[in-house]
Amino acid sequence: MHRRQEQLLKILAESDESMTASVLAEKMNVSVRSIRNYVSQLMAEYPDIVASSAKGYCVDQELAKDLLEKKNEDIPQNNKERAVYLATRLLKTGKDLDIYDIYDELFISESTFQLVLNRMRRMFSKYNLELCKEGNRLCIVGGERSKRHMMSDIVYEESQGIDRESLQKIFPDINFSLIETILQNILSKNHYFAQEYAVTEILLETAIAINQVMKGETIDSTVYYEKLSIPGHIYAMAEGLYRELGEHFHLLFEETEILDMASVLYAQTSSIIPQEKKIDIFHDLAGSETIEIMEIMLQRLKEDFGIILDDKEAELRFSLHMKKLILRARTRHFSHNPLKEYIKKDCPLVYDIAVNLCSVLVEKMALYVNDDEISYVAFYLGNALEESRDYQSRIKIVLNCPSYLSNAQILQKRIESMLKKRVYLMGIVSSEEYLEEYVEADLILTTCQLSNGIQKPNLIITPFFPIRICSG
Repeated sequence: MHRRQEQLLKILAESDESMTASVLAEKMNVSVRSIRNYVSQLMAEYPDIVASSAKGYCVDQELAKDLLEKKNEDIPQNNKERAVYLATRLLKTGKDLDIYDIYDELFISESTFQLVLNRMRRMFSKYNLELCKEGNRLCIVGGERSKRHMMSDIVYEESQGIDRESLQKIFPDINFSLIETILQNILSKNHYFAQEYAVTEILLETAIAINQVMKGETIDSTVYYEKLSIPGHIYAMAEGLYRELGEHFHLLFEETEILDMASVLYAQTSSIIPQEKKIDIFHDLAGSETIEIMEIMLQRLKEDFGIILDDKEAELRFSLHMKKLILRARTRHFSHNPLKEYIKKDCPLVYDIAVNLCSVLVEKMALYVNDDEISYVAFYLGNALEESRDYQSRIKIVLNCPSYLSNAQILQKRIESMLKKRVYLMGIVSSEEYLEEYVEADLILTTCQLSNGIQKPNLIITPFFPIRICSG
C-alpha cells in the first residue's frame, strides 16, 4: 500500500458517509482519475475493502482501521530496517522496484533513500550480487545461488532464529508439515537421519527453492556441483524429495535444482551407524581429506594451546562434524547457529580457539567459514574438552584377554557398565606383548597370569568378571 492509497483509506475510514470521487480528489489535491486508480489498486490488493455506490465510496471501518494499524507497525523505522525490507522484497518477488513508490511507501526523502541504497549495496556485495539503479528502477544482478544464500541469511536474521512457525509466516503458501513428512520418510528409508536444527535448515532451503522455481528462477549451471562428488544415493534422495514435492506444488525441478538439494542433504544429514562401528570404520567415514585437516588442527591445538584430545569418540564426532562443515563451506549452504552470540560472548576463549582452527580451512583449502559455523566448531570443541577433562580424571585401564579364555566384548561391556565413569578402557589385547603400546595405562586387567617382566600394576580377574571383584 502506497502513501496515497493509505491517505485515501484513512479519509474514508474517518467518514461516516460515502464520499464521491470529486470530493476525495479535492481533499487529496489530485484528479478524479487518480482517485479511481487508487481505489482500483486497493481493491486489487485488499478485495471488498472499498464499496462503491451511487453516493460514492465507503469502507469497512473496522477492517480499514486494522489494516492501517498493521501497516504502521510494518513500516521499517530506520535505515537498517528499510534496507533489509527492500532487499527481501527484491529477492522474494524477483521484480524490480520503483524508486518513487519506495518514497511513498516508506515515507522517506530522496536523501534518506540514498543512504538506504548505499547500505543495500554493501549487503548485496557480500554475496557477489550487484544492486543496480536504472532510471527510477532498482534490480539485482547476479547468480541465482547467491540470491538464495542471501535470502536464507536474511530470513534467519530477521526471524532471530528459525522455527516452523516463523517459516510458515514468511512462506504462507507452503505446507511445511507435508515437506517434513516426505523428507523424514525418505531419510528413514535410506537409513539416514538429521538433527532437529538440520531439518529446519533443509526446510528453509526447500521453501526458498520452491518460491524461486514458482517464479521461473532456476539454478543455471551444474559445473559447480561436479566438484562435490555427491554419492548416488544422496542424489536419489534429493530426486525423490523433489519428485513428490513437484507433484504437490505442480512444479518441475530441473537437474540443477536436484543437485543443489543433494548438496544440502549431503552436508546436513548422516547415515545411521552404531557408534562402536563408526570407530572401526573411522577412516572410511571421515575420508582422507578430513583426516589430513584434523591432523593439522589437533597438532595446532597441542602446540598453540597445550590441548590434547585423548577421547577417541570425541575426536570421531569432531572429525565427522568437520567433514560436514567442509561440504557446507564448499556449497555455501552454511548452518545458522541460534547460540552464536551466546558462545561469542560467554565462551570467548573457546570461540577464539575455534577461529584459529577454522583458519586451517582458509589456509589449506581456501574455504571461507562464517561466524555461525565457527560457533558450532566452538560448541564441539567445548564438549570435546569437557570430555577430555573427564578422561584425565579416570583410571586408564587396558584389558588383557587371550581369545581362547573369554569373550572380550562381554568383558568390556561388564567393565564399562559396572565401573561407569571411574575408568577409561583404552583398549583390549589378546597377548601381553601388545601391552607395551599402552604406555599411559594406569592399570592392567588380565584374565591370566602375566610374566614377571610386566612392571605396571595389574589385577587378575576371572573370565566371567563377577560383581564382587568390581565392587570390592
